[in-house]
Amino acid sequence: MFVGHYSVAFAAKTAKIPLWILFVAVQFLDYIWATLVQLGIRNFV
Repeated sequence: MFVGHYSVAFAAKTAKIPLWILFVAVQFLDYIWATLVQLGIRNFV
């Protein structure tokens, strides 16, 4: 699952945004999703 998100970060790489910021951004989305699942707000399909 994480490899797919990192590939989006590589695809979105521009000269203005460092790659490590994109990596942190895609990981942050995973943490938000995991938190919502634990709180019962977002259930598995």
